[in-house]
Amino acid sequence: TDDTVSINKSVFNEILTAPKDESNENPANPLLQLALSETGSKLFLMLLVEDDEARSKYFDPYERSILEAVTMVRENGQDVPTSKKDPAARRQELVKFLESSLEELCTSHTMELLKSLPGSRVIKEFYNRTGSENVANAVIKACESELENGDSDIFEDPVGHRTIKNLILCDADRSTAVFSIAFFAKFAGRLTDVVKSNRGAFVVSAWLKIDSLSDKVAIKLKSMKKRLQELSKGKGQTAGYAALLKALTDNS
Repeated sequence: TDDTVSINKSVFNEILTAPKDESNENPANPLLQLALSETGSKLFLMLLVEDDEARSKYFDPYERSILEAVTMVRENGQDVPTSKKDPAARRQELVKFLESSLEELCTSHTMELLKSLPGSRVIKEFYNRTGSENVANAVIKACESELENGDSDIFEDPVGHRTIKNLILCDADRSTAVFSIAFFAKFAGRLTDVVKSNRGAFVVSAWLKIDSLSDKVAIKLKSMKKRLQELSKGKGQTAGYAALLKALTDNS
């Protein structure tokens, strides 16, 4: 529908309103359950991802068939669009209404999103669209806190490490690599902690694809190259080490 104001009032206001629960003084963000849902998260992905091809990867063939950007109906033997407004303009208007709530979601439930497959897509695509410094800082703080508390290792988490890598890669085509630069500044002195795992090596290899960071990362890794070569030929999973070595070679 072209009437995005009505959508905001009748649909989005509903999902932005937390249910009343007098026993819970600090209710979770009402968008959290949707963001962590395989199906619910697709509402946000449909709106956040601007590129048609990139957006389609999140939907199966049947979903794509009923979520056409321009819906047509048959009238008097001709296909007629049901809307006149440009799809990108509609999407922008809808995202604008949700943006502050989505940013609050990403900054208040950061680790939950980072380690959830559906949630990781939402936080990645929100950052990719907005370049939010608040979200970038929240991710860095969450990762640092987890490592210091020893609860677990975000760089070893099967979903978490991939989310961090993808957030870094979002900066590859951005004029300002907000997340990547801040993240490297915080963890540059702890590269050995990150690269000690195969999954962590994937994260570091992504840094080498950021023009403003590649040389700095390569210098930091110079003394570790021999060890990385040994790890890449070891037992178990080694694809991350191999990818990092290749990225280092391509950078030299």
